[in-house]
Formats: sequence, C-alpha cells, structure tokens
Amino acid sequence: MNIFISTISFLAVIIFSYQDVYADASIFFVKKSLKMENDEQAKHDYYLNAGQADGLKRGMIVKVYRKIPFQDTGIVKLNEELQVNVMELKLIHVQDKLSVGRVFKSLIGKDSPVLDYSAIMIGDQVSIASKRWPKKGESKVSMKRKTKPKPNKEVAVTEKSFASKAPRKMESKIEQESKQEKEIEKDQRAQKEVPISGEFQSGATL
Repeated sequence: MNIFISTISFLAVIIFSYQDVYADASIFFVKKSLKMENDEQAKHDYYLNAGQADGLKRGMIVKVYRKIPFQDTGIVKLNEELQVNVMELKLIHVQDKLSVGRVFKSLIGKDSPVLDYSAIMIGDQVSIASKRWPKKGESKVSMKRKTKPKPNKEVAVTEKSFASKAPRKMESKIEQESKQEKEIEKDQRAQKEVPISGEFQSGATL
C-alpha cells in the first residue's frame, strides 16, 4: 500500500512539474520605437513573462495565439474558446523570468478565422511548448536601417553640361542674325547703285 501511494505521489510530482515548465506565458507590454526618418519602419518589442527558467534562449522562436471567448446567447451553450494562431516571435533578449521578442512571421492566412485585430495584442498567449530554433533558409528579422539612395552622378554631370552649352548657342544665334543684316544692307546698296568706298555709279563721267 505504501509503495502504491509513493508511486502515485512520484507521478503527480512529475506531471505537475512538466505542466509548470511548459505553462503558457502571456504578452504584458508592447514598446514601439520612434522613427528617425520618414522611410524608416518602427520596431515593436513584445514583452512576455517567461525566460531562461522556462527553457527559453535568445534566438529561439515561439508561437503567439489568441483565445476568443463566446458569450452564451441561450441558443447554443458552448464552454469552449476559439484559439487562433497569430504570430511567431523571435526572442532578442532573455532573462530569468522575462523575454523580449519581435515579429518573425505572421501565422494569419486566408483560411484563418477573421480577427478584429491581426497584430499582437496585450493579453495574447505565448506557447512555451512551441519553442524552436530557426530552420535553415528561414527569413530573419532585419535589424539594419534603411539608407537613402545615393544621387546619380551621371545625371548631375549631364545637367551641368547642358547649362554650360546654353550660352554658346545664344551667342552663335546673335552672330548669325548680325551677318544676315549686313548681307541685306549690301544688297540694298548694290540695287540703289550708291557709291561705295570711293567708287562711282556706272556711266558717270569724270
């Protein structure tokens, strides 16, 4: 009898310790970074009340899900909550009982139930049992800031060359107009048979 009781006690301790290790955590705080540039994306850090004591490590990925309760309308008595997977978080900082994660991948697809808010909310649950390391080839969260594209130097040079050539075109046009005026004056003088440079009209007598 004593052996049976001790066996049951031992199994109960193992079961409760297993449940305690893999007890789900929750999101209790969200912090958003300020954008320094217009094209920069703001970062969202999600804080969960689980850490190294729960087997979590920096770089791991955990699943975030949401429980949606139903109000009893009296027609259908349902005691079950709707559970929908929302996101996967990548842990960027882990302490003893606290971790910080950022969005790694969205789990909401075209076949997912409709949610009022598709991003992570305070109060969403984090499955500790779903912890895993990223697989090879999976996209990683980018920590690099976006840089503005550098101006094209060739375009700047061509614009400068156009500006330098513009005055030359204006000068050549003025010279052409002055030449045309001189030619017209010479033609008019020749038609009137006016003495030019000491010469006299044809048929004049000395």
